[in-house]
Amino acid sequence: MNIQNIKGIISFEPTRNLRNPLIIIAIVFILVWFLWICLYLIDNAETIIRVVNQSGGRTELFIFAILKKVLDESVSNLLTNHSPLLGTFFFFSLLITPMFGILFSSDQTASDIGRKHIRFLLPRVNRISLYLSRILSTWIAWSIIVLLMTLIVTLVIGLSRTTDLTGPLILFGLRIALTLSIYGLPFIAMMAFANSFTSSAAIALLLGWAFWIITTLLTWIGGAFGDEYEYIQFIFPSSVKYYMLSDDITVVLGSIGLTLLYSLVFTALGWLIITKRDL
Repeated sequence: MNIQNIKGIISFEPTRNLRNPLIIIAIVFILVWFLWICLYLIDNAETIIRVVNQSGGRTELFIFAILKKVLDESVSNLLTNHSPLLGTFFFFSLLITPMFGILFSSDQTASDIGRKHIRFLLPRVNRISLYLSRILSTWIAWSIIVLLMTLIVTLVIGLSRTTDLTGPLILFGLRIALTLSIYGLPFIAMMAFANSFTSSAAIALLLGWAFWIITTLLTWIGGAFGDEYEYIQFIFPSSVKYYMLSDDITVVLGSIGLTLLYSLVFTALGWLIITKRDL
């Protein structure tokens, strides 16, 4: 592994990403999501705040209908101790991150392997440097996007007539951006692993989404039969999302540690495959 090679590859990645149709599609979807949720929260701000401040009550807002079904102590504290609008944005951004993270990182090395372009890269850079640099560059790009979008949403909410733009609100927005950045890392590492054994970004994408959907369904089915089946959720990185909502720093640090563990496991699995695969 060569640090200089990794830096060189990362510096070239923005150009490569802008030429990649899958990444462009992912960016468009992410932008549309952030725009939609921002407009939705602003249009329904008064109703959302009223629902949060009231105990019970019915609402026609389908987002809050979902939210009230999964309401637990962490989510309740999130909405009552912080801006209800930004808290709602935080919750649903965590829910949607696996889908966007998998799409955004679905083509790290797969296309290069499929088109045999990797054979022109390997004489100049070793496999491990290429593999790790693609993970890092994808995560950096992901982090920049969620940081910019979250700050924009925070500013829009803060400047609305129902919320004041205060220091705590901005700090909460920064916390959300940092959390989404870290939470996206294991999905990026998982897709690097998927890319290590397939030469098709589309197949890697389908595998990633299938893994996410199947694990989610198994978690729901297992939960219906009893708490002893809850361990199923820890097969997939999304199991940490509710812990990341907590205001307890110990719980948050534990969830970050688990997130990094998922990332290391997926990275190591991909490392083992790509070092031995015939490219």
